[in-house]
Amino acid sequence: MKYEVIVKPTEPLPEAALCQGCGGGTSIDAALTRALKIIETHPGALRKSDVVLVTDGGSDPTTAPALRQAAERLNVTLLGLGIGVSLDALTPWCSEVHTVEDLTNLDAPIATSLFAA
Repeated sequence: MKYEVIVKPTEPLPEAALCQGCGGGTSIDAALTRALKIIETHPGALRKSDVVLVTDGGSDPTTAPALRQAAERLNVTLLGLGIGVSLDALTPWCSEVHTVEDLTNLDAPIATSLFAA
């Protein structure tokens, strides 16, 4: 995991979240496990949270069903943005998935999902 930030309710996702370098080693399991742990340890402040996963890779989806169930128990929405990957790479992990070829232009539905307060 290269970038971690807690965004308060009504605050937009920081643009810096989309400007991280890529270097391989994608572990969606580790990223989502960490995000859910943060939410679990801050139950009042982070209830009804969204987790935004931005990745240019995929992971073995073996643990995806358990993590999605954990997210549901915590009332967490998992949003995935795949960069240059197929929808199939994120569908097992996330309740809402979008893909783009690059980040130079995000169409309106994707931008709204990520940045709307």
